[in-house]
Amino acid sequence: MKRASTTFFSIALVLSATAQNINYTFPALPTGHNHSKKITKDVILGANANAQAGMRPQQEEEWIYLEGEWEKGGDYYYQYDQQGNIINKAYDDGSGAIVTQYEFNENNMVTQSIETYTNDGVKYKNSAKRIIAYDPKVTNVITESESYKWINNNWVLTSDGHTYKRVITRNDKGNVINVEIYTYFMEEYHLQMRSTITYNEDGLAEELKYEELVYDENNNLQLKEIYTIKDMTWYITDGQILAMDDYNWLITNSHNKMKKGKIYMGNKLYCNINASYEENGNYNLKITYPSQECTEVVFTYTDNNGSYIVNTNNYKDNNSDNKFTEDEIIEQEEFIVLVDQYGRVIQETAYIEDEILYGAKFEYTYLEEYGSYPIEQVFMDYNFETEEYVPFLKIIGKDFIDVAAIYNVINDNTDGDKCIYNLNGMRLDISEEQLPAGIYIIKENGKVIKRVIR
Repeated sequence: MKRASTTFFSIALVLSATAQNINYTFPALPTGHNHSKKITKDVILGANANAQAGMRPQQEEEWIYLEGEWEKGGDYYYQYDQQGNIINKAYDDGSGAIVTQYEFNENNMVTQSIETYTNDGVKYKNSAKRIIAYDPKVTNVITESESYKWINNNWVLTSDGHTYKRVITRNDKGNVINVEIYTYFMEEYHLQMRSTITYNEDGLAEELKYEELVYDENNNLQLKEIYTIKDMTWYITDGQILAMDDYNWLITNSHNKMKKGKIYMGNKLYCNINASYEENGNYNLKITYPSQECTEVVFTYTDNNGSYIVNTNNYKDNNSDNKFTEDEIIEQEEFIVLVDQYGRVIQETAYIEDEILYGAKFEYTYLEEYGSYPIEQVFMDYNFETEEYVPFLKIIGKDFIDVAAIYNVINDNTDGDKCIYNLNGMRLDISEEQLPAGIYIIKENGKVIKRVIR
């Protein structure tokens, strides 16, 4: 099959600017969709825009490691908004291309994605769409997600696991008292799980009950109480308790950290939780069981980059003295995560009794002029036979641009004159004929294009 043309992935912007709005026209978007996205200048000139964006690649090559050799997998092409969010992504594997458009809200969260595909770079066919809404108070929590497939020339809502609703109820103090998740199947929304939080007179959560939809003995679906946490006390809490089936959330969430609690399953005590915390984020968690067993989890940051170690010891109180000592450890686990100076994970290793259970490495190559975005990324898994890390994927960034600088060029008032800028957005007092070899941004009569001088 003919390789899709890459010309439709061009970063060139066709610009029409007014005093209030800027309109970009993206190339060759899906039929039936609005091809022009309007963004107010207030949004794209946000106070933190320059700090959030920086240098980004317009293209990334994907390489796959097979039988000792690197083979080309495909190419990614990107367009960005001023915050550095990807608003247009295309993947070309040589036989065709998948193009995905993204829209974001004021919190830089994706609100819509539309996926199309093409075999020739000219004709596009719709494939998938997702629409997402968020909680107005905890702005990264999804309250509604709709996943669509393009079937018989219509968008059809699907039950692929990405269509659901999260209904959050708060009391008059703004604290969460009920969270319900409805999943979509058989063309209807069904209540899948629910958590109910009870508060004491001081306004602090003291009990959390979690229920889930399960089959009963007659094979009928019904909500069943899975666990209840009672006698809860807190290190910190803001009342936005959104924990559902994973009560570890109550330990690791940055705004809600439980100190103590008793977990019941039915009327039977399952375990006691005791946790202590440090201001730097370290914590110690002890979970004790009626069976005289204990699990201790110690989370420790190891550097200023965010690297950390999680040590887990499982104990059995053999002498029934309600103390758990080193000689009563029956299993030890360790999880080590190393993070580089830009906050990227570079190694993950899990051990059980000093034997590697899982290992992964991520190598990043940076250039000073490109800042925190790597020009090359190599992903490796631990091979248990050779006891070495073996690569499986490599990503090479190309054609970097300063995203914020591009928008500065767009908003530069040049009164129709032809102006030339470098990729940092710096205006050059030189004619096009005098330009040395390199990549430049040229603005003339309201149009902005990128030009390569060789």
